[in-house]
Amino acid sequence: MLTNIELKRIRLDLGFTQKKMAAIIGYSYFNYRNIEQGQRNITPEFEENLAHFLNRKSETKLESTVDWLKIRFKTLDFKTVIEQVLKLKPADFFLEDKSLYSYSHMVTYGSIRILYSDTEKKVEAGTLIDLTGSGCRELELILLKQGQDWFSFLHDVFCFAENIM
Repeated sequence: MLTNIELKRIRLDLGFTQKKMAAIIGYSYFNYRNIEQGQRNITPEFEENLAHFLNRKSETKLESTVDWLKIRFKTLDFKTVIEQVLKLKPADFFLEDKSLYSYSHMVTYGSIRILYSDTEKKVEAGTLIDLTGSGCRELELILLKQGQDWFSFLHDVFCFAENIM
């Protein structure tokens, strides 16, 4: 059986206020507050409503399009970013004569730009993936070939960033 302390932890983990949690599971704010504070018992009906909310599956699929994106990694190893984040080969990128945003170097793969510097003084600037609208469309095609979507790509971005910090 669920305790009021566990109920509060669940609510806080979700980032909800007591009012929001009460509304979501179909209880008045006052009843919910009293349950969470231990002034009322948690009934089987309450637990069932909470379980239904926590285990629900959305019937609508969220779709999104990214139209402009900049991702900065605190590493000067741009080749590893290309290989592990974009899952492409660094040799397929073209070294440009110019760069942007005070980076010393830029490599491109179509409209996908990777900006980097090769001095330790620039480690805070790190390596930047710079995607404009056309770069985003090109990356979408690459992701499709790789069996990925924006969600899985951004998940990989966060995982990579956590590992290099």
